[in-house]
Amino acid sequence: MGISTVAASITVQPIETTSVNQANTNAAENTAVKSTEVRSHDGGLYKIVAYVREKLSGAPHHSLAVRVNTPAEGRETESVLTRIKAFFTGSSRASQAETAPAATGATKQLVNAKTAQFTENNKSLATSVENIKERAETHVRPAAKYAVAELLSAGVRGNSDVFEIKAEVGIKAAFNRLDAKIAEQPDDIKGISKASKALNKDIQKEVISAYKLAASTEGTTLSKSEVKALKSDIQKHMSAHITQSLNKTEANWQTTTETVTLNHETQVELGAADIDSVANSSFIATTTPAAKLNALKDGYQTSNVNGISSTATSETDHAVNLWVSELKGETTSYAAVRHGVNFPFGVKHDADLAKTGADNRTREVVTAAASTKTSEIVKWRTEHPGEPFPLKIVSTSLLTAAAKAKTYETGQQEAWGRAQVEQTIKVDLPGEGVTEVNVKVEVLPFSMGVNGFAKLGLFSGSIGKHLGDRLTGWKWADNHNEPLIGQLDEMVEQAKTDAVEANDPGKVARLESYSTQLHEAINDGKQRRSAGNAYGVAVLVNLIANETGAVPAINCMSGKDRTGYLDAAVKARLMEVESLNAGRAENEKSLVPQIYGQRTEAQNALMSLSSEVMGGKTVQKACTGVAGYKVGEGGMFKVQANLDNVLDSKSLLGLSAAVKA
Repeated sequence: MGISTVAASITVQPIETTSVNQANTNAAENTAVKSTEVRSHDGGLYKIVAYVREKLSGAPHHSLAVRVNTPAEGRETESVLTRIKAFFTGSSRASQAETAPAATGATKQLVNAKTAQFTENNKSLATSVENIKERAETHVRPAAKYAVAELLSAGVRGNSDVFEIKAEVGIKAAFNRLDAKIAEQPDDIKGISKASKALNKDIQKEVISAYKLAASTEGTTLSKSEVKALKSDIQKHMSAHITQSLNKTEANWQTTTETVTLNHETQVELGAADIDSVANSSFIATTTPAAKLNALKDGYQTSNVNGISSTATSETDHAVNLWVSELKGETTSYAAVRHGVNFPFGVKHDADLAKTGADNRTREVVTAAASTKTSEIVKWRTEHPGEPFPLKIVSTSLLTAAAKAKTYETGQQEAWGRAQVEQTIKVDLPGEGVTEVNVKVEVLPFSMGVNGFAKLGLFSGSIGKHLGDRLTGWKWADNHNEPLIGQLDEMVEQAKTDAVEANDPGKVARLESYSTQLHEAINDGKQRRSAGNAYGVAVLVNLIANETGAVPAINCMSGKDRTGYLDAAVKARLMEVESLNAGRAENEKSLVPQIYGQRTEAQNALMSLSSEVMGGKTVQKACTGVAGYKVGEGGMFKVQANLDNVLDSKSLLGLSAAVKA
């Protein structure tokens, strides 16, 4: 009779805490105790202790060792500890689906050619030393000078001339060190990015040194508390100036349009039938900043900005990093709103101002959402005079609802709640121009964390109620999302009814497939783990929202990295849907891809194409001064699937490591 594992318990605790309550066992069981240590992103060291109880039995079992971080199908039997540690370290074996070989490589070839062409035509978005230097000179050097001027204006301890001269020399030295790093190893983008990220602190040290020297001229030594306050002031002044510089850089806040054409061979690789009727499919991706929307542009002009960078954490007048993201094909029509969190978390000790800021941000997001429904609004006003237009928004927040981020998440959720009323907004209507329109806003505000800590959600119950909830946020998020899933189901049923009346069985089939996949994924807990596709559940929610006619609204904290990755993933899947149904009659386009499961090289290539050329990097450049997705950070807590599901992870990450924000 073989030995089968029947139960396992896990304890995660700070390394200095050594006492752990072992699960109760009985005489018929053998208990193995194993432990390991992991370090979190903030430097905390944790001990993971796994108790595995084994019993002499041949009976079927469903132990944690079998269940950890694997889909319902095809589970392997690795030890609990191996799986947990593999999860923390991002092992593709434990958490990612294998990538299937491509049939011909046609998609990869097309994508590589298109990406190279795009990079050549958009050098400011390239992963290059020149762009690191450009950001430093355009945004950081003026900010350093501004910080010095502000300190002088406030009054410097000791000789102000000594401070000004020494600070100027020190700032120049900091930039010289960055230049020296570039000259020493010009091809070491990783090292140069690290030096660029450290530039602000390097400048800070030089300015503090200058301040100390000035103070010494009157025989004064700065206390530790004074140095700490000085550091804070320098950082505050530099951050404020960099934010304003980014907000005013008009060239970065422009509407972008990119056309992508998938040829016959590529579409066949993506699943289309290999028949002559499958012709080339072209898609137009457009990304429009809020200041370019006629209904909002006056407010931005009044504020004398071209956009609001994600670094504007205290912004209370405008939505942060607000864009309309669209993809149009022969049968594809997608228009979403993407933005930073609708809560000004940089506002401290003023709850009323924070609430006002959250409402102002939300109102602009609602206005942007309405801008994608102008034709429907015109028709509604004709057919239902005097009645408010029903504006449905499906919001997907990618913040992990834990620790500080939970405050930001709940702040946004409360703002969405206050927005769900009849209200008057401005909309640029065809043939009418900017017009006041009454709308009745209905929002389904989902919370779906996707970072490394959120994907530890499978362990929430096992690692302890309090620690699990703090790390993953899923106890709160799952409870919050449950009724929203029910409301989404109702929207699906209504959309199916409308599709039947319109004689569109293909749409009915797509809705049914997406809905089935969503419920299967949630029932299997895939929202709580990577499962080879950390954004899978969020993608399904947005595909359903788009099919039902609601406006998808996507956000994370900044609205540029996780938000951009989800936006790209949805667009990639929509292109795949059109390819799958190429050559079919309009009302027979019923095929959709499986969002979870084995990925092909062609699917990864499509994700690369979408993330590289369809607006994501433009948004990042506008917000930080350089382009690149921050979706590979977190050390052993990083979500490896984000990197595995594209052709070139280095290109995806770009210069994201060169900036902190």
